[in-house]
Formats: sequence, structure tokens, C-alpha cells
Amino acid sequence: MLFFVAALFALSSMVWSVEVKGNVTIPTDEVLAAAKKEGIYPLQWGFRLQSQDKLSRQLALALPDVTWIGVSKEGTTITIQVVESAQPKREPLLNPRHLISKSDAVVTQIYAEQGRPVVQKDMRVKKGQVLISGILGDEENTKTIVAKGEVRGLVWREYQVEVPLVQKHNTMTGESKERFYMVLGKWAIQLWGYGSTPFSSFDTESNHKPLTWRSFTLPMGWLTEKDLETREHEQQQTIEWARTKGLEGARNDIIAKNGKGTKIISEKILHEKKENGKVYMKVLFEVEESIAEELPLVHSQGE
Repeated sequence: MLFFVAALFALSSMVWSVEVKGNVTIPTDEVLAAAKKEGIYPLQWGFRLQSQDKLSRQLALALPDVTWIGVSKEGTTITIQVVESAQPKREPLLNPRHLISKSDAVVTQIYAEQGRPVVQKDMRVKKGQVLISGILGDEENTKTIVAKGEVRGLVWREYQVEVPLVQKHNTMTGESKERFYMVLGKWAIQLWGYGSTPFSSFDTESNHKPLTWRSFTLPMGWLTEKDLETREHEQQQTIEWARTKGLEGARNDIIAKNGKGTKIISEKILHEKKENGKVYMKVLFEVEESIAEELPLVHSQGE
């Protein structure tokens, strides 16, 4: 009993983990390396550490890109809170460019923030055609700039959709197998629940309960793992369900690939058939999206 109490006191007096919070541009490894030079690292004795104020000052001197650093100790964990210096935002250096169309489309909206618009609303454009020119002036006096703006247009996309009519999903059977461990720091010692899991299909749940003493969280505790048997079920779906599911998946794919502002104006099923337990569809979507992409300019290049 005395040995257990002494071991418990010794373990609770050590540093078991060091956490870094608040850093964005400064790597965590860099902060931990500076902290280690000041004696802050796992398995360090708590009484060997300097005062938290002094540690904060020394770390702030070691890391020049920070405004403030706070060091706090709670139980066996030391937390290093970092407040980084506000760095001025550096604007990227951009080369002169056109904005061109990335696909065949009909222009629905054009806004030229910088540059000369060379197309208008309701105009049909081809892939690669200049929308906003980065060349200003006439034949004798020209100036190249960075064309900026937004151009939206109607684009037609054809999708091949395939949806199986038999849907498979897993459900719990209620059968389970448990394993129980005693946890000491980073090690876990299994106490019972030996043997392989008798289930061919299962999900595993873990529950870790560390021991606490007053306000301290001790580096020891209990871990329970439970294997829950699952069973696969098949469900036959209707053609209407498969059609709805397929169209929904195609819409989500269009929006995911083309950004938030993408709008699906219309959709038309060109062909549909049921074959080998699946529904196949060919669908044409009319989509309004951003159609502009950059084309770098070379000084000797004409428009």
C-alpha cells in the first residue's frame, strides 16, 4: 500500500504530455524544441521546472515571431499557449494576363474589375476565347496588365449515371465481445477478454477512463474495447428511387467541382435503361457557373 501511494505521488509529479495551442504559422515541432531546451518535455519532474512566468519569458525570447507565450500546468499536462505576431499580408506578384473561357458557354454576366471586356451578355463563346483582355491601348501604344473580374455563363454538361437497385447496409446483431486493459502512461496491459473475435464482421468501440485525484488527471486508468457484431442486409429499391438518387449525386458532383456559386438551371434525361440490377441514365444539365480562367501574357504576344 505504501509503495502504491508513493508510486502514485511520483507519477502525478511528472510531466506526461506537452500541448501547444494557438500556433498557425509557427510549426508545433519548433515550439516543442524551444520548450525542451527550457526543460519542458514528457517524463520531466514537475519540481525541476522553473516558474511559469519565467518559462513564458524565455520561450518568447526563443521564438521571435510570437507576441506572447503562456505556460500553464494542469495535473500532468503542460499547455503552451502561443499568440503569434500579426504579419502584414503580402500580395502575390502577378504577371500580365488575359481571362479566357474554360469551356464553350453563353455569357450570362460579366464584370471587369481590371482590363478590357471583349464579350457581352448573351454572347456565345468558345473554349479558350478571350473574355477580359489584359492588353490596353492601340496598335502603337499598348500596355499589358493583370486582367481581373468575374464572368459567368451557361454550360451544358452530360453525365452518365449508374445506380444499383440492391442497396447493402450493416446492422448490429446485439452480440459483442469485450477486452479490458489497465493503462499506464502509453502502455496498456490486457487483463481479460483474450482470444480472437468470433465475428466475421464487426465494429469496435473504445472507452478510456483515466484515474483522477483532486484536480489532477493521472497517467493511469482503464480501457475497455468492445467488438460489436454486424450483419449485412440487402434492400431492393425501385427505379424511381434509383432515378432520384442518381440525379442527386450528379447535382452534388457538379456543385462540388465548380464551386458554391454554381446553379443548375435545368436537367433532361436523354436515355434510361434497367440492366443487370442497375439503372443507367444519360442526363444533360444546363449549369450557370464561373467560366473564366487565367492565360499569362507574353510581351511579344498580340491579342
